[in-house]
Formats: sequence, structure tokens, C-alpha cells
Amino acid sequence: MVAVADSKMADITARHRLGWQFRNLQIVDKHSRMVRYTPNRAQHNLHHLCQEQIKRGLPVRLSVLKARQRGISTAVEARYFERINRRQNVHGVVVSADSDSTDKVFRMCRTFQEELPDDVRRPTKRSNRKEIEYDRPHRSGILCQTAGKDVLGRGGTTQYAHCTEVAFWRDAESQLLGLLQEVPKLAETEVVLESTANGVGGAFHDRYWEAKERRTKHPDDWSGYTPLFLPWYTHHEYTLPVPEHLKGRDGRLVLIRDEPYCEVDCRDQLAAMGVHLTDGQLYWRRVTIRDECGMDLRTFHQEYPATDREAFVATGYNIFSQAVLDRHEQLCCDPMTRVLFVRSNGRIKPQQTARGLDCWQIWRWPEPNEEYILYGDVCEGLFAETAKGGGDPDYHYAGLMSRRKNELVGTFHGRCDTAEYGVQMALAGRFYREAITSPEINSCGLAVLNELKRDEYPNIYIRQAGEDEDAERDTSRLGFRMTSLNRKPSLVFLRKCLGENVPVIRDVGLINELRTFINHNGKWQAQAGCHDDGVMMLAGLLQVHITSGPMSGDIDQTDTTDRPDDDLHTAQVAGGYDRDIEDDDYDEAIEDFGL
Repeated sequence: MVAVADSKMADITARHRLGWQFRNLQIVDKHSRMVRYTPNRAQHNLHHLCQEQIKRGLPVRLSVLKARQRGISTAVEARYFERINRRQNVHGVVVSADSDSTDKVFRMCRTFQEELPDDVRRPTKRSNRKEIEYDRPHRSGILCQTAGKDVLGRGGTTQYAHCTEVAFWRDAESQLLGLLQEVPKLAETEVVLESTANGVGGAFHDRYWEAKERRTKHPDDWSGYTPLFLPWYTHHEYTLPVPEHLKGRDGRLVLIRDEPYCEVDCRDQLAAMGVHLTDGQLYWRRVTIRDECGMDLRTFHQEYPATDREAFVATGYNIFSQAVLDRHEQLCCDPMTRVLFVRSNGRIKPQQTARGLDCWQIWRWPEPNEEYILYGDVCEGLFAETAKGGGDPDYHYAGLMSRRKNELVGTFHGRCDTAEYGVQMALAGRFYREAITSPEINSCGLAVLNELKRDEYPNIYIRQAGEDEDAERDTSRLGFRMTSLNRKPSLVFLRKCLGENVPVIRDVGLINELRTFINHNGKWQAQAGCHDDGVMMLAGLLQVHITSGPMSGDIDQTDTTDRPDDDLHTAQVAGGYDRDIEDDDYDEAIEDFGL
């Protein structure tokens, strides 16, 4: 029986390349009835993306983030079953997160086989050990396995690999590494990684966002993994009739503003995206939060996300509003260049580099009549604990901010030698009109400060009495120190500024760190396996900015909610800056260093 909402889907399927599956495969539906497999809209979306890669002669590679019960596992199993039935000498592997899920998947494949019409049924060599294998001369088959329990794959070549609920695999990264080596990068091979979300970080989270960011930058590039997100509101089953006693005088559902439902916020957020929820959808959402998610909105967001950002819920409570960060991320873009600063003939020049780390990302070059702040969080060699028990060392993270525009115009991210980091801060500070400059004064930060002194840098930040617990011993000291006393107030101030759209951030890496900065049992910190170097850099940068006094001349603070020029890559020409050159000669000076 085909649902009314999917009647058109049935007609499309019968005339489409999915017609073989529609004609020959049977499934057990949610009412425990044996019915003809009729792909729904989400399943058609998956098929469409597969065909886009196939028609370009590419292997199919998909990374699918989904709400619960969208039928993606059924769609992939049906797809692979058709291929092993119709092609000789090909093999598929389906890997689930646990034994129960593996059993369910195999029962589905066995039902496909047992209910096949006689004209397409093939003799099997075996249909046990959670494997269906056809007898010679066909010799194709599909194997169902459990991640973390079985040695994944067949030990030979696999043409089709379906990895389901990857976010819940134990040690997913190493498991995937072994399995995916068996799938050649050839046309007519397919890999589908699909899952609901399970917190921030991990193999599935990282692979999904890598695919999303790559396709966003290069929408015409269909090679590699293509992301597919399936929100809850596109599923026709996710609606309920609204009881009369919950309706207002206008006959509409009376919305609940308070937590955990936040229905007005949900409605308005999606309306801003062009999605207009019905009363039935909003009521279904209310019932699901109440009855299935333990009155926890965060659990609902993970299980039934409306956006892909919403899906990946941190393991603690986020310090920074995800909606605020969504707004900031809309202004993020690629840097116009990556550089290292060097001295040449007594002047400082930016030198382009192909590095991804240990270099400056630049969004704007220094401008006349502008003042800058440069602050650097210094790597201490500390490790971010991961689920495997190991760790990932922390990073240097420095930011350059224009004081008039309140905009980060450059960032440095890496793990280079501390002395080299200090040299880069000194050169970048001079290049940006002798920016007010400070490293974080921790044990390693003193090495950076020494490089600034060695360079005779003229504008090192001076912290005043009262800024840390030892202030009474000295009233004039170099560099900003983050302590247990000022750390949380600095982070609270950063949260307040971000809510007011300050500063303008172009570096998406900073946004990603802000998203995973959480309150874990009362302690504000990075989520396990994540970093907070950029978060602490931003907090320190703003403190240096507000405690450095007013800007010189007649420069006024502008309305920082205004969006800067859209075309940042043409806003400034590249080049060096010499503080001794008159502003009238500025254009001539930077032309000497045109990149």
C-alpha cells in the first residue's frame, strides 16, 4: 500500500531507473505488512545524487546526515541488492554499529531475496552467516557486518560499501581506513557513509563537514564525497492532527515560547530559511520532544535536526549561542592569501606560501588611518583528550584586528617553534602599522615576548595594576596574562560581544572552535577532542583592545553590525608598510611589494 503523500513517488519510481526495485523488491512496512518497496522523497534524493556522480563517470561517494527513520538504510540496501542481482562478480558490504542493527539489515536483505519474483530469482550458494552469495556463474554477493566486532570487508575487492550509523562506531576512523581500502576508486563503485549525529567531532562529523565545505567552495565539483542532509521537516510522516483544545481563537495551534519547546524561535528560524512549518508539524515536534526526547530540546536537535549545524550537539552545554555563531559564519570566507612576513632590504614584506598551517591567513591589508591590535595565544604542548585516550596537541593562534572596523583581518594558526612564532608576530605587527601587540604571558609566551623585545618592537601592550592577581607587585608590565581570575570574565565579555556582532570574523576555524566550547560540569572548556586556542585568543584580543585606551586622531568606532565590503579580495592591494612613510606615499610604497 502506497501512502497518499507518496502516490506521485510511486508513479515516478515505476518510470524511473528505480523501476527494477519497485517491481521486484518487497519490504515489511511500519504496520508489519509485506508491501512493494516504493522509495520516498528522501530515498529519491539519495538516488538522484548517486546518478549525478554516475553520469559524470565518477565513483559514487556520499556522506549522509539524517534525521531518524528517513529510510536511507533501506534505500542503500535496495540499491546494492539490485546491483548484486543484475551484475556478475561484484560484492557489497554493509557495516552497522551493533549486532542488533546488523541482524535487522540482514533480515531486510533476506526478505529481498526470498520475495523476489521467479523471473529474477537466482540460485544462492549460501544465505547464512549474514551473507547472501549467488552460485556460479554469477558469484555476486552481499555481506552484513558489525563495526568493532568483525574484521571489516571480505579481504579482497569490494564494489559497494554501505557504512550505517558511522557516528556510533567504536574507533570509526581506523575501521573506515581498513574497509575503504577494499573499494577501488573506479566508476561503478559506491560508498555511502550515513548516520544520525552523535556529538561534535569524530570520523563521521569531520568527513561530513569536509565534504560540505569542499562542495560549498566548488559546487560544480562532483568528485569525492558529496554531502546530503535530510532534515526532519521534509518527511511527510512527521505531522500530527492538532487537538481542538490546543487551538486559539484563530483556529491555529497556540505556540509555546518557553523551553524546552521554543516553538516561536523554531518557526521564525525556519521561516527565515524559507521553510514554513504547518501547525501539524509543530505539534508533532512538541509531542516528540515531550514523549521521546525526555523534554530535552538538545536531544531532539540531535535526533531530528532542522539544520546540519543543529544536529551535532556538544556533549556539554554550549557557552556560545549556535544561532549567533550561524550569523557570524555567514560572513566567513576564504582568505585572499596565505603569507609569511620577511625582512628584505630593511623593509617588511609578505611572502606568499602554500602552507596550510604555520602561516598568516590574510583578509585585508593594512589601511592608512587605521590602528590594529595583535594578540597571540601560545601553544603550551597541552593535549586535547580524544575518545581513544590519546590526544592532539594545542596550537598557536594569533589574531589581527582593526580597531576602527572591529574586524579580524588576519589570523595565524600552527605549531611552529615558539621563537619563530614570536618573529612572525613582531613582523606582522610592524607591517600592520605597529599594531598594539601582545602574546599571552604564560610560560611559553615569555619566549614570544623575548622575540618582541629582541626586535625592539615599539608597541608592546602594557598591562596595568588590577589586571591579574599579582598586580600589586608591579604597575607596568609587558603583555596580557590570562589567569584564573580574569579568564571567565573575559569569556563572558567575548560572548556578549559576539551577540552584538563584534568582532567581524572571517576565519571559519574560529567559528568551529567556538561551537565546541562548552560548560562541562561547571568548567568552561573545549569539548573532548577539540581545541580552544582560537577561543582564548579572541577573549584575550578583546581584552587588549578595550584596555588599550582610545584610538589616536579623530577615528571613531563604526557601527560594527554593518557588513564590510562584500568583495574583500579587492578591498586592498597587497604590500608592505613603512611607518616612516607619509600616508600620501602609501600607495607608491605598497606597489613596490605587489603580490
